[in-house]
Amino acid sequence: MLCRYERTIFKSDKGFCIFAYSTSDESVPKEARNRSYYHDDKIHFTAIGYHLIATDAVEVELDGTWENSKHGLQLSVSMCKEVVPRDQAGILAYLSSGIIKGIGPETAKAIVARFGDKTMEVLEKEPDKLLSVKGIAQKKLKAIIKSYGETKALSDLMIYLAPFGVSMKKVREEFGDNSLRIVKTDPFQLCKIKGFGFMTVDSVARKTKVSLKHPLRYSGAINYVLDEARVSGHLFLSVDETVGQCYELLNMGCDDEVVSEEENRQAISNERVESRIYVEGSRVYLSYERMCEVKSAKRIVSMILQEGFTKIDDLDSKIDNAERTLHQRLAPSQRNAVKLCLSHPISIMTGGPGSGKTTTLRFILDIYKAAFPANEVLLAAPTGRRMAEQTGMHASTLHSALGLVTDEDSPLNDKELLSADLVVVDEFSMVDMRLAYILLDRIKSGAQLIIVG
Repeated sequence: MLCRYERTIFKSDKGFCIFAYSTSDESVPKEARNRSYYHDDKIHFTAIGYHLIATDAVEVELDGTWENSKHGLQLSVSMCKEVVPRDQAGILAYLSSGIIKGIGPETAKAIVARFGDKTMEVLEKEPDKLLSVKGIAQKKLKAIIKSYGETKALSDLMIYLAPFGVSMKKVREEFGDNSLRIVKTDPFQLCKIKGFGFMTVDSVARKTKVSLKHPLRYSGAINYVLDEARVSGHLFLSVDETVGQCYELLNMGCDDEVVSEEENRQAISNERVESRIYVEGSRVYLSYERMCEVKSAKRIVSMILQEGFTKIDDLDSKIDNAERTLHQRLAPSQRNAVKLCLSHPISIMTGGPGSGKTTTLRFILDIYKAAFPANEVLLAAPTGRRMAEQTGMHASTLHSALGLVTDEDSPLNDKELLSADLVVVDEFSMVDMRLAYILLDRIKSGAQLIIVG
């Protein structure tokens, strides 16, 4: 879509922009059109993105997706390219706009007067010719070349990455002025950037026609396969499963075998040496998952062996009292479950739908609160709503209770222990190893944990 820059609404030091543009393109959704600020027949809209073009001296080609925000429908830009005019008046306006450092209005006039319609060709291919223009010495020429190169590189990088949905911001932050060169000649370096998935990086690499035997490609495939397994609920894969899945992934869409199974086995060995994965016997883990598993096991053992745990005496009579208060009778297995959960620092209550877990939990909470009225109880679950409905008590989501924003928050960060004396977590089958470790690591000494699932 061809547009003109209108005004800056916001621009951060890191290049994030909120700009107003105008266009005659009728494809702009009616909900995105701004009618209140302007009084003309143009179509005005708001665009957001990084390093957008902010001069009305040239037309701008924008591409992206329309996204809702609290400020209304806005164009989230994936590609922004200036359409530099080739006639003398347009070139003069472009150079006079200040978009290229070192060229002001008077210098722009002198350049266009000297080179006319060929000005942009000289700037792009033979910039040394600008030294023949009065007022341009070697120092100014260097500034002009650098500024024009940066402007063009940003545009070229955005255009190149747009089809892959890759964040230009992250690439620029990591590689700076070398971004476009690295993306085109060594794209597997993108694997170093957090949030860049293997499939995206591999699609960029295949476009560039670079060698598909890059060590970072093997590394990315191994981590992708193990992470996909993690999302599906597997802590590890066997060596053979890892090799087989990597083999399929790395040769996908290729007419001939690009990477052999033996090369994949060697890549797994290399990753192990670099401690990026953990191999134990025939099992292959992501190192982080293995760490969470081992530390969770140690924490469970320490909770079981902890001293100072206060048991509730005479549980049979207390269950009898609760049956009268709650007007329900427990089955023998439920009665036993209540006694076990209230007699140990950590316990698991499990059973299929209709097996009486909710009723059992109500008894546990009723007896615990009567025995320790001053103690704090935390009820949590991955969702939280079902538990609140079943117990009649406030329940938090597990992420909220632990002060986490996303699943990627690290348990190695500085953390605050939970203040609760009794922690009950429902729907535990939905909790992965990372979240389980964070939970266990934040339970204070002497507290009880009941896992329901």
